[in-house]
Amino acid sequence: MNADLQILAASGVGVSFDKNTTSYDNLKANSLKSTNVTAISANPNAKVLLKDAVDTVLAEETGAVTYTLPLLIKYIVCIKASVESRCFLYVIVILEPWK
Repeated sequence: MNADLQILAASGVGVSFDKNTTSYDNLKANSLKSTNVTAISANPNAKVLLKDAVDTVLAEETGAVTYTLPLLIKYIVCIKASVESRCFLYVIVILEPWK
């Protein structure tokens, strides 16, 4: 089964997603308190998981997941399709702390 992502986006965080890139370091975020994460699997039957930096599952759906989360420094999106799985790591640099 296909464990590729079709779309991975985080609102307010400038990044161009490439399904062949699994780690995104030093993404820039200006004064964000939260971000909306959208992950859509290329395989509509695959399980999509959004995890925090300590591997706690924040959201889990089949085919796609959308989740609003407080801005973290690091989060992980994993796609599990039968025995095949891939994870994509986002590391965000907060440029201006919010008040």
